[in-house]
Amino acid sequence: MRRNVPSAAEVRAWKITAPAPDERFEHSDQDGHQEPPAVERTPLAIRHGYTLADVDQASRSGVFRSYGWHAGDADERFSVSRLAVLEYLYAADERPPFQELVNQAWLADHRFVAGEMRERGVNRADRGGGTTASFERYWWAAGANVPSPEGRIVERLAVHQIMPLLTDKQYEAVTALAAHGDYAAAAASLGIGMGAFDGRLMKARRTFTQAWHHPETPRRRATHDRRVWSRSGIGPDGRKRLTESEVQRIRERHLAGELVRDMAAEAGVSKQTLHALLRGAKRPAPDQAGA
Repeated sequence: MRRNVPSAAEVRAWKITAPAPDERFEHSDQDGHQEPPAVERTPLAIRHGYTLADVDQASRSGVFRSYGWHAGDADERFSVSRLAVLEYLYAADERPPFQELVNQAWLADHRFVAGEMRERGVNRADRGGGTTASFERYWWAAGANVPSPEGRIVERLAVHQIMPLLTDKQYEAVTALAAHGDYAAAAASLGIGMGAFDGRLMKARRTFTQAWHHPETPRRRATHDRRVWSRSGIGPDGRKRLTESEVQRIRERHLAGELVRDMAAEAGVSKQTLHALLRGAKRPAPDQAGA
């Protein structure tokens, strides 16, 4: 069936009514295109009212507060600090202060940077970029395509060549310390005091270092012996040393805001010693079994 086609005049007379505006759209541009209004989003709290933005801010503050290692990867340091803040936040039973989150980020970054510097042989005590004995070991092993046994063979031969240069008393002191791994126990096994034992070790180390670097002049020792003076908890001066658990409790109190000066006076140690224990530069005494 054929339909009637409207003429051009009829089409021009038609009127098209504009649709009613939608109340959901309040803004429109010059061409009449309407835009939805901006939606205000409330940040989602993840734990104790803190948001991810708060966690990021605390992590950044902790990393910037740390003395840091300028050659370290900033993104990796931030990730380590952020994870530490999240773990601490979810483990807390009550809402911790924001400054406590910053302290956790700083402590995590400090430990991470110290481990990276120790592994790569960077001397933490030398602000000028000094190196330790592990510097050559790390970069030689990392840079070589095939590990070479030359270093280990040369070192073993050198040790056996240098040890006969020590006197009998120096040799006894070195072997006793190697056998016991404890200064007090090694001195007791030789029947001498700590002062005499320390003097023999100092002379033995000087002789060994001079022979090791011969004919060059040996540089000052940059590393420290991390073996404890005494596992009984008594230091070389006869005073009781702080144990690992005691240092951990003091570290928690320090993060809570207590002063190192006051806690050092309470523990009976110097402020410098307590600072060294808290940052890991000095080792505490091991906890006794059953303590």
